[in-house]
Amino acid sequence: VLRSILCTRAGAPGAMALPMFMKGVLCVDKEPKVIEVPVPQPGENELLLKVEAAGVNRADCMQAAGNYPPPPGASELLGLEVVGTVVKCGPNASRHPEGTRVMSILAGGGYAQYCVVHERVAMACPETWRGGEPAKSEELCAIPETWSTAHQLLHLVGKAQENEVVVVHAGASGVGIAACQIAKHFTKAIAIVTCSASKMQAAKDAGAAAVVDRGDGTGWAAAVLEAANKEREARGLPAKTGVELVLDPVGASYCEQNCEILAMDGRWVVYGLMGGMTAPGPLLAKVLTKRIQILGTTLRARTVDYKAELSDHVSSQILPLHVSGDFRAPVCKTFKLEEAADALKMMGESQNLGKIVLVP
Repeated sequence: VLRSILCTRAGAPGAMALPMFMKGVLCVDKEPKVIEVPVPQPGENELLLKVEAAGVNRADCMQAAGNYPPPPGASELLGLEVVGTVVKCGPNASRHPEGTRVMSILAGGGYAQYCVVHERVAMACPETWRGGEPAKSEELCAIPETWSTAHQLLHLVGKAQENEVVVVHAGASGVGIAACQIAKHFTKAIAIVTCSASKMQAAKDAGAAAVVDRGDGTGWAAAVLEAANKEREARGLPAKTGVELVLDPVGASYCEQNCEILAMDGRWVVYGLMGGMTAPGPLLAKVLTKRIQILGTTLRARTVDYKAELSDHVSSQILPLHVSGDFRAPVCKTFKLEEAADALKMMGESQNLGKIVLVP
């Protein structure tokens, strides 16, 4: 039955010899299962990759729990970012010929031995890495989704500006670590991180201007405001009564404190709901009084044009700084594809410092 559901495209006559079936990870009754499914075929302007590594993201945990279904037409298999080698090009695909090693975001299907990506979204992998050593798939896989998301949150949605204070919740996560580095290098904004005590050093190492222990999640607002004005003073800037931008993957449990720390006309970018979906208290009154802009965003269901713009930016502006060693995307642990459930458990329990990666 699974084969008939997932086999949506037939192979083209004369195509490169490839296996008919492959291993992939599908959620069955909210449990990730490794199953055998047909190898997908690339459509117009698409590439078939032999997957070398797949990144694990919190969105995968949400999908596994039944809260984040793939967009229409996307693979039902888990996985939103991969590194792999092009083994087949679809009609009119010419950017990355067979044999090219690429990294890419995708709307689903990365937890597999083969997957399909759009050629405009795929980015050519560098041949060498920091210090001139060969670029490892596991390290490269920490970049596509995470750094595309961080750039999107800061610049395309949050419109961060120089000398603004940006509060980065879950600041020792992959996106948080990326956002701190981007804010420091490109935007010259003041990144203030909230995270657990055990992860504070990782956020400092990523370039956060200040790090606040979130504790039990209920009492960090005053410390954030104090840190913001301390950093403003260090830059010769006047004190303010709030921060300009919040990047929030937590949601409900941080709503009241976000309203407390945001300045007049502050921007609040919501990109996750780890702390729940229902906001407590008189939230709208506070939003109205401070003229707070709440900006919700996701990446998975965006258009190819939008994703291609992100990929072009990451490839031209961010990837070279990884190659040089100026940026870091730490890898926490690598799991086999068959251990996907363990990888998702680690992510869901926030045990990781750095990227969790699956290898087929």
